[in-house]
Amino acid sequence: VKNIIYTVHGWWPIEQYQGLKRKLFIMAERFAAKFGGKIVLLCNRDLEKARKWKIGKESQYVVIPNAIIPIEGVQKGKLRKELKIPDNIKIVGNAARLDRQKNPLRFLEVAKLVLKERKDVVFVWIGSSIIEGDYGKKVEDWLKRHPEEAKHVYLLPFRKDAIELMADFDVFLLTSDAEGMPLVVLEAQSLGIPVVSTDVGCVGEADSTTSTANTVDDLAELVIKKLIIQNKTSSFLNNQSTNKYRELLQRYLDIYVK
Repeated sequence: VKNIIYTVHGWWPIEQYQGLKRKLFIMAERFAAKFGGKIVLLCNRDLEKARKWKIGKESQYVVIPNAIIPIEGVQKGKLRKELKIPDNIKIVGNAARLDRQKNPLRFLEVAKLVLKERKDVVFVWIGSSIIEGDYGKKVEDWLKRHPEEAKHVYLLPFRKDAIELMADFDVFLLTSDAEGMPLVVLEAQSLGIPVVSTDVGCVGEADSTTSTANTVDDLAELVIKKLIIQNKTSSFLNNQSTNKYRELLQRYLDIYVK
């Protein structure tokens, strides 16, 4: 096979390790890069990491932002009806497994700070049935220690209809320690939901309406601002999602046919 395309969906396989383990995985990536063609990075931040670690060479690098088929025809109301959440209550949510990388405890700490300022908000985490290690217990312990905040928190299991439930989110809150370019962020954008996220992976380069921060205090402040502004970017985000998907297809086609 003469034309081998390698797309890097974030460097978490390297960044989750330190010391000797990290060096070994960097060496493995360097070795493999010698046998491939183009290396597709999802953003400039990941490109800089490839350069720093000397994985591949300049002639191999191509930056193609991730994109999804635009989401259409999803009706709002399913989540509010299921959880009996009134229309005057705002919903801040995430859809992810419960594990160290996704950092649900940070999500809960942000919720605590937001709830100090506003009581008309609930926080919904979809995917709590997918648990790594003792994270489920840590979340349970947090909720027991914060009974008032727990009244505003809903943990839903893995759901095949997550997209339909997410449609009711007023703000999407990603609290991960590391990511590539999460599809769930692209899904939120396609649904017209403003995103607040930790400054991880390619999220900061994803969209002009996406806000990133590194501390719990700053994330909470951004969530509050998004709720106050009553973001009206739904149609803008939908159009942007369509354009990004077309661009992704064309740019991959360009490197595959060469």
